[in-house]
Amino acid sequence: MFEAVILMGGFGTRLNSVSNGVPKSMMPVGGEPFVYVLLKKLQAAGCKRVVFALHYKADEIIKQITADSPVNCELVFVTEETPLGTGGALKFATKSVSDESFIALNGDTYSNLDYAKFFNETMNSEFAIAGISIESAERYGSLYFDDDHVLTGITEKGILGSAVINSGTYLISKSALTEIEEDVFSFEEVFIPRYFGKAKVSVFEGDFIDIGIPKDYHLACEYFQ
Repeated sequence: MFEAVILMGGFGTRLNSVSNGVPKSMMPVGGEPFVYVLLKKLQAAGCKRVVFALHYKADEIIKQITADSPVNCELVFVTEETPLGTGGALKFATKSVSDESFIALNGDTYSNLDYAKFFNETMNSEFAIAGISIESAERYGSLYFDDDHVLTGITEKGILGSAVINSGTYLISKSALTEIEEDVFSFEEVFIPRYFGKAKVSVFEGDFIDIGIPKDYHLACEYFQ
C-alpha cells in the first residue's frame, strides 16, 4: 500500500486549441477524464490515498471528481493560491501525505509503469526516478546514468532519436522535500540536481502518452477508445 501525489495545477496553454479551457487532466479519453485512467491504475496497484495538487480551475476539478467518485481509495485535494512551481507544489502537497515516502506523477501523462513494483523497489530511497526508453525523445528530458543505474545528469528537450527519458514519475521522501528552504521552485531545476550521483533510475519499457499538445491528445483518445 502506498500514497501518491498527482500534479494537476498547470494551465494547459499548449492544449487550448482543443481543450477550450478544460484542465488537461480532465480532458476526456475513452469516455472519462484522463486522470480517472491514472486513478484506476493507481488503485489497482495498491494506492490507498491520492493527493491532488491543484491550482487552475481547482474548484471545478474538485466538484467533478467528488461527484463522480471514480475510485474507492481516499482522495485529498490541495489547492495552491498562487502557482508554486512543480517543486513547490509537491512540497505543499506533502502536508497531506501521511507516509514518509510517496509516488509523485503528472496528471497529464500515462505509462505502463508498474507502480507497485516501482514503489517496493525504491521505498527506502530519498529519491528515485522512473525512466522509460522511447524511440523519439526530442520533446522530453533525457536521463543519464551509470552502469549501476545511478542518475548522473539530465538534459532538457532536444535529444534526437532514442533515449531513456524522465517519465515524470518519482519516489520521493517527505524529508527530502522539506529540506528545500524555498516554497516556490522547480522540481526539475532545483530538486533533481541535488541527487545527481545518488538517485536510482528505474528503467522500464512500454507505452508513454503525454497529452500536453493536441497531436498527442488525439493519440491518447485513439489509445483509450
